[in-house]
Amino acid sequence: MPNLSQGANGPQREGKLFRVGVYITVHAATEQRLDDEVAHVQSLLASLLLDARPATFRQLQGWISALPLGVDLLDQRRSMDTAALSASFPFASPDLAVEASPTAVLYGLNAASSGVVVWDRWALDSYNSVVLARSGAGKSYFCKLDLLRNLYAGVSAAVVDPEDEYSRLAEAVGGTVIRLGAPGVHLNPLDLALDETAKRDALTRRALFLHTLLAVMLGRPLEPRRRAALDRALVAAYAKAGISTDRRTWNRAVGPNQHLPSDWSTYGADGNSDGTANPHNVYDSALASARELCMSGGESADFNDRDQLSRALFRYNNADWYVDQVLTEIDRFDAVPGIPAADGPTGQGGRTAVEWVLQQLGKPYVYGANGPDAFDCSSLVQGAWAAAGVDIPRVTKKRGSC
Repeated sequence: MPNLSQGANGPQREGKLFRVGVYITVHAATEQRLDDEVAHVQSLLASLLLDARPATFRQLQGWISALPLGVDLLDQRRSMDTAALSASFPFASPDLAVEASPTAVLYGLNAASSGVVVWDRWALDSYNSVVLARSGAGKSYFCKLDLLRNLYAGVSAAVVDPEDEYSRLAEAVGGTVIRLGAPGVHLNPLDLALDETAKRDALTRRALFLHTLLAVMLGRPLEPRRRAALDRALVAAYAKAGISTDRRTWNRAVGPNQHLPSDWSTYGADGNSDGTANPHNVYDSALASARELCMSGGESADFNDRDQLSRALFRYNNADWYVDQVLTEIDRFDAVPGIPAADGPTGQGGRTAVEWVLQQLGKPYVYGANGPDAFDCSSLVQGAWAAAGVDIPRVTKKRGSC
């Protein structure tokens, strides 16, 4: 029934009249689940102004009619014009059908339905996404919100920020701002990537990456002889920094003062004159920390000068809040009155604790470890004082005035 509307000024719109039968088969594993699904379908159809009725006593005919056979045994049809039919088919909800998961992110409310918008990009085959909107619509705000809520899910993020829009966000969440091109700032291609997907083979993945990186830099693939030489060189370089196929050596920071392998290769030093620079040796680690703070700016710094000290701390961790916190702690420490030797670390108990710590030299730092083969900061301090007959809690915040 074409051309339903013909106005005085000619055709304004076109439509057709249809005889339509819409049949829906609902599947479920249990009767209760089936009732729930039927109620959901009826509610959805009601939102489209469609009245759905069950095919009582005619379930077999209804099931056959819904099969792709072109057979209509129910013969329940209604007259619909083009607009009504297009509004009822296909049945689509304006809400995204996403199951909640530990990495799903809540983005807000759907403007069309007031339903929540929850999306888990990490459950898809491709994690890529593109944000498109007019100028001033809030793209930057949306991206920052996405970053923050993914952080709650344990997802790490790296932002290329040529406009310096994300510095405040990075500082607010304890991130690090790497200002490429600034003195002493660089990216180390040898640094291991220790995300969850690479923990089992982080060293192998990094070696493969370096093969690819060098091929790109040289503009041609490496010959087999050079690939073999590169493999040997990589093994030697990582071994010198204390990194091997043992997963316990893959931590980004190693030793008492938590040195990055890349920094240790630059500032590592022999602090006790035993002929070896070992990041797990407390003397070597302390000297390396001092060298890094003093020399990271390209020249020696005088820490009696507050400005030079502040700049050195900022180079160590590019965050103003970190510099302020360290300077505050230095001032608090300087203001504490001297402790009597008998009660302090120079007393007999303190000497016993120090001697026990020295016996642990060479053992790796592993977060959460309680010894005897590996320790973290808390377990090492707890073990030292236990050797001196002092029982303290493992967690720092529970020690109070111990």
